[in-house]
Amino acid sequence: MCAALNEAIESSVEVRAEDTDVVVMLVHHRANHPVFLTTAKDTSYDVGKIREALLGRYRKYLIFLHSFSGCDTVSAISGFSKPTLLTKLCKTDKAEGAMDVFNDIRAKKSDIIKAGCKLFKLIFCGNPPEDFEDLRFDIFSKWAAAGTIKPEKLPPTTGAAAQHSPWAYLQTRDWLLLQSPSLDVLEYGWKQGEQGYAPVPTTDPIALDYLLKFVSCNCAGDCDTFRFCCKKKGVKRISVCGNCHGNFCQNINQPDDNRSEEDVGELDESLNNSRRKMDGVGSFGAGRAGAAFDPFAFIQQPQTILRILSWIFSIVVFGSIINEGYVNHGSERLYCVFNKNNDACNYGTTIGLIAFLACIFFIILDVKFQQISSIKDRKKAVMLDIGFSGFWAFLWFVCFCFLANQWQRTTPDELPLNQGADAARAAITFSFFSIFTWAGSTVRAVQKYLLGTDMTLFTTEHIDGIPPVQPYPTVTSTEPDDTYQSPPFTENLDPTGQTYQVPIY
Repeated sequence: MCAALNEAIESSVEVRAEDTDVVVMLVHHRANHPVFLTTAKDTSYDVGKIREALLGRYRKYLIFLHSFSGCDTVSAISGFSKPTLLTKLCKTDKAEGAMDVFNDIRAKKSDIIKAGCKLFKLIFCGNPPEDFEDLRFDIFSKWAAAGTIKPEKLPPTTGAAAQHSPWAYLQTRDWLLLQSPSLDVLEYGWKQGEQGYAPVPTTDPIALDYLLKFVSCNCAGDCDTFRFCCKKKGVKRISVCGNCHGNFCQNINQPDDNRSEEDVGELDESLNNSRRKMDGVGSFGAGRAGAAFDPFAFIQQPQTILRILSWIFSIVVFGSIINEGYVNHGSERLYCVFNKNNDACNYGTTIGLIAFLACIFFIILDVKFQQISSIKDRKKAVMLDIGFSGFWAFLWFVCFCFLANQWQRTTPDELPLNQGADAARAAITFSFFSIFTWAGSTVRAVQKYLLGTDMTLFTTEHIDGIPPVQPYPTVTSTEPDDTYQSPPFTENLDPTGQTYQVPIY
């Protein structure tokens, strides 16, 4: 690269290469004479025209953005291509100060890490929160509620971002100065490996210590020997344990003798509340998939009571109309008791019959709801409940108004001896009651939807022998195929031999 740029001081130069790194450096380092890049297919590009086509800000930060978004020595950012990051960061003034740090060859490491974390926040969120971990949690929670979690597309942890930034800065500095390595690599996120230098993926632990020891078991005994997993792991059972819920076995947390009775009582109450929450609330209002079905608890749920009431009311409405809703006063033809308007009887019968079948369907769905393991399917079921219940509450309101209006217009002459009057009044009354039961079902469904995914149901079991998963791949030293680019940290050029002027912005 240095030879090509030195040659371009006196005359035009043709560079044959396939590596994107070469293109980026040629575009950044301006030459006095034309420089042409020729690929293996003998396609030639004028580097000067490429440079002129780029905006000034794009040219200024091109080398940094190429290294920060992923290259031979820096991990790529999953879900974001290089053009996407180039456009995303160059179009906002919020990122300019942070990118200037990476272009400063005298920048401090602490400033580099701080600038890198800021850029990661801007990449994943236009208005990021102050705490980097809050951003990760917010994105994770939204994906969990939607039913799709892709860990590789989450923002990096603070420790991973603190390692990524020095990698990107070191590579940017090497390309700016055309000197490799331009700093001590061991001070900028690298370590000495068996086959050369290897990146340090993160300085954070793989997980918090108490999460690695978070164990829940379904032991049938009293957990008094080491054959039980909780006793073997050396941790105490907790409220999510399947058998005793952490309350009656030999491996539970004993209260401190120095604690007062009030403190112990508050601790027990907190554990009981946690247990009730775990038992009753989960993904969209249900427990963990596959849990045992309790028919008595199911019957006592407000939503089940509303379903049963709606089912009974629908039977009363369409049953009353079908059984006594028609009279044949003065002729052999049957007339509807509601002002001889057959549309009123047909409407009430249709709404009541469909409501009867819908109640049966939703009761069965509520029974099977806890067995649905997919969060997406649960969300669809809850949204169906919201839409249908809300719409049917409106139709019951229309039914009540329609029947009441037609009954008001019915004259006594049309109903001798009040034939069918009780059935008409029953249909009107229970149509009115159905408005509230279906509206209540809608409210309960909306509450389930707002619950979304309860993250307290996710537990992590510690499994011995499994190595921690690293957020960044380990780089091993390989020989590059491109003869125009040297492997990283192997070439040590003399800076005094440079005869061209490095552009300064």
